[in-house]
Amino acid sequence: MDRSNVLKLIHMDFQVDSIGQPVPVETVREVYCDLRSVSRAEWSAAGQLGLKPDLVAVMFAPDYQGENLAEIAAPIASVESSYLLDEDRRQLAASDGQPLRDDGDVVIGSPVRYGIYRTYLGRNETIELYMERKVGVTNG
Repeated sequence: MDRSNVLKLIHMDFQVDSIGQPVPVETVREVYCDLRSVSRAEWSAAGQLGLKPDLVAVMFAPDYQGENLAEIAAPIASVESSYLLDEDRRQLAASDGQPLRDDGDVVIGSPVRYGIYRTYLGRNETIELYMERKVGVTNG
């Protein structure tokens, strides 16, 4: 396991504002992990429960503190178009039309949010987080 991917773990808490309404407050921590595909067995079992699993993140067990949301910067395999905005800036777009950010040699899409629906304590002090993409969540 190379643990070369950065995963943002998000703990959602609520505080009461001045008029008594609960306001969500997010606490974000970055950890290193290994991202894997979901196995056919897991995909099938989760599908029977109405879930659509996308990814499995494997990390050191002590790094996980019960968070229920995660965020990953989405790497983009191909750039559909590039427009020069001015001398120093350019606008990139992926094949799905989403705007991209150019960080030097790596082109990164918008961060993607996932819900953690199941965990599995593995061998060698690792934990597997089974994640489903959150639909309707705005990131940014």
